[in-house]
Amino acid sequence: KDPGHFAVAMAAFALAGVLWFGTGNHIAPPVVWAGAAALAARRATRKSKHWRGTPYAVATILGVLAYEQLRERRKRFKAQQKQAEAANELLRTAVPPLRGDDRPQVHAAEEMGDEALALTRRFVDMAFKPLDDWEDWDVIEQFQPAALRYQIDHLIYTMALQKYARTPAFRGYHDEAMRLLVEKYQQKKVWSYWAYENLWGNFEWNPDPARKQNIMLTGFFALSLGAYQTVTGDFRHQEVGSIEFKWSDKRRYPYSYDTLCASLTSDYLKSPWGLVVCEPNWIYSICNMRGAEGLMIHDRLHGTHYWDMIKDGYFRGMEQEFVRPDGMLNFYRSARTGIGQNGASFSNDLRPVAPHLADRGWTLLRSAYEERDGKLVTPLS
Repeated sequence: KDPGHFAVAMAAFALAGVLWFGTGNHIAPPVVWAGAAALAARRATRKSKHWRGTPYAVATILGVLAYEQLRERRKRFKAQQKQAEAANELLRTAVPPLRGDDRPQVHAAEEMGDEALALTRRFVDMAFKPLDDWEDWDVIEQFQPAALRYQIDHLIYTMALQKYARTPAFRGYHDEAMRLLVEKYQQKKVWSYWAYENLWGNFEWNPDPARKQNIMLTGFFALSLGAYQTVTGDFRHQEVGSIEFKWSDKRRYPYSYDTLCASLTSDYLKSPWGLVVCEPNWIYSICNMRGAEGLMIHDRLHGTHYWDMIKDGYFRGMEQEFVRPDGMLNFYRSARTGIGQNGASFSNDLRPVAPHLADRGWTLLRSAYEERDGKLVTPLS
């Protein structure tokens, strides 16, 4: 009899669902549900007219929805199994990429053009601004892909790759710019989101962003540090305290590239999935690729064995829990409910970690394209 309150309750629950999925918020959904139920009970009186069949109707609706979800999942699973038969036929005769005639020529980089030079100047200018200056950055939110940590990480990746491929002998301000970006990463604005995610997702108050889980920071940052050390030879971040996440004068969290990797390795070993969650509850395959790459680079540079310690569990989790029947890869999965979907291949990121999965994903993805007049055309073209 009160559609306005019903609409508000449904909108609030939808928002709570978004927060649960996007930030690992485990508090909002039950609070909204319990609050709506409590308000409804409060409004009801003994004289209120209500339909006695309501509980049965609600139970029936929930049962139908559950059945439809199960039916749809089984339908999707069977479709993937059928697709797998065709995929296996293709894979029996397919030549893995980067082999034979497909093997690329040794790359000899040419001199950078005006656009590349302009972008480089832009990146260097951004890095040399004060650490608390965010004028040149997109400050939208710190939970999803627009977060500052991803912007900084990918700027470091880009500059490190540029130095490796184009200007390996150039040091000077280019190296300094990457070092300053590592410093900028430690600003509270970049990582403070974890204090809240840890609170509402794990019911724990501890702002330390590298103590457990949160591979969306530790994994990406480990790769940034590894890329920086690889191309510069600067190992200053191996000293404990060279990286510090300062929450307040009394709460400081000192780390190094090594202790960051040690914490990440500990999380891998503790995880029953063999993979580490990003937001509380949510495991993303791409984040775990970044984390593995960060560990592998540290092992190569410093003689550690982090990757050897976790790789068996890592492969088990990736192959048994994330690879779908059709050979593609799930993008995410809930560590607490098991739900997850979105087929992808991520062959570029998987190549250093699991080349057999990367080759298979690339072959399957490439088979969906055709070549017309020397150009690749997608099925949607």
